[in-house]
Amino acid sequence: AVIGVVPKLYLNAPCSSVDLSKRKSKFWLPRFSIFGSETGTWFLPGLQYQGMDAAPEAARSLAKEIHEACGDALENEDVHLGDDGSNRGEVIVIANPGEDPKRACLLALVPKGSTWAAKKDVTSNIDMESVDGLAMTKFLNDHSEIEQKDWNDYLVCGFNIDLDDDERVGEDCGFAAATKVMSEKLKHHFQFSFSDAVVCAPEIWGGYAEDGSIVGILS
Repeated sequence: AVIGVVPKLYLNAPCSSVDLSKRKSKFWLPRFSIFGSETGTWFLPGLQYQGMDAAPEAARSLAKEIHEACGDALENEDVHLGDDGSNRGEVIVIANPGEDPKRACLLALVPKGSTWAAKKDVTSNIDMESVDGLAMTKFLNDHSEIEQKDWNDYLVCGFNIDLDDDERVGEDCGFAAATKVMSEKLKHHFQFSFSDAVVCAPEIWGGYAEDGSIVGILS
C-alpha cells in the first residue's frame, strides 16, 4: 500500500453525508439496544462525497457502462431488498482501495478521523447529545462484513438477488444486464454489508476494475 493514499468514494450525484443518509433511508441506524434508548440516525457533519467527474478515468468509464446497463432499473427497482426496508441503488467508484475491500468500503464511507453526530431523525435540525464517535466507528468496524461473490452465478437474476430465493432467482429482477458487465469487467467480486446489529446501513455489490479501483453499486 502507498503511504498516505486512502480510499475515496465518488458518486454520480455528489452530496453530503447527511443527504446520502436521507436518500438511503437513514444510513447508520444502530439497533436501540446497542447505544441505548436515545440512539438515532448517525451521520458525518461536514463530509462531502465527491462527484464521478473526479474519479479515475478508467473506473469512471466502467461505472458509466454499468450505469447504462442498469437502464431505468436504478430509478424504478429496489436494489437492497430486506425486512428493514428497501432502497434504490447508484453506481459508485472507490479509488485507492488497496487489497482489502472491507477496509476500503468502510474508509470510503467513513474516512479516518471523521466526527460523528446523531439525530433522532435525519431530517431534524437538532443534534443529539452525548455522541460517542469512537465507539460508533469501532462498532461499525466490528459489524461490517464482506462476502466473496462470483457475479457469473447471478447472470439470470441479477447481483442483488439471494440465490436461495426460489421466487426471484429464475428471472431478471432488473439488473441482469448490469451484472453481466460486472462479471466480465470486474474481478475479486464481493458484497459489503453490515450485521443485523445495524438496522439500516450501506451495502455495496462490486469488484475490482483493471486500474485497481473498486466499481460497484451502493444501496
